[in-house]
Amino acid sequence: MSDLYQLEHKILPGLLFADKEGRGMSPFLLGNSFSEICLDILRRMHGIDDEDGDVGYSADDFAAEPITVKDNGKPAYYITRLRFPFMESMSFSTLCPRIYMVHGLQGENLHYYTIEYDQTGFEPGSYWLCGWVPGKNGGLIHANMGTIGLDEGEEVRYLADKCNAYFGIV
Repeated sequence: MSDLYQLEHKILPGLLFADKEGRGMSPFLLGNSFSEICLDILRRMHGIDDEDGDVGYSADDFAAEPITVKDNGKPAYYITRLRFPFMESMSFSTLCPRIYMVHGLQGENLHYYTIEYDQTGFEPGSYWLCGWVPGKNGGLIHANMGTIGLDEGEEVRYLADKCNAYFGIV
């Protein structure tokens, strides 16, 4: 399993969603320090103690873009687009070019969505929108929500349509 897969599908959702004691990383902290956090995690995965140690990626390979969703001109909730190093390839199936965090104005009610490349599965060469939610007995549940086009504007519109009611926009 690749380091990026571990980062995208296991480590980041595990850090963001609260544990049994209610501790979880703030989505604001992740968004504001995204590239540094990703590189630090990758260095730790490789046992590299030097903060400048090379893990095959640079800070420019990871980016976070905040998007404010408004209701009647006032902020209602946030979507943060997280960009990862990505290349379509047989060896990179299920990796994510992008992940979206959706949450309330104070970081509450976190939703975590992945855009996953599917080279070998149901529809090879397609992209799937997947959601991550905490399970009732702990852990995280991964839900496939269907294929989605690879247009970032479409992705944001789809997520906003899906999340508007949850955040009180009708």
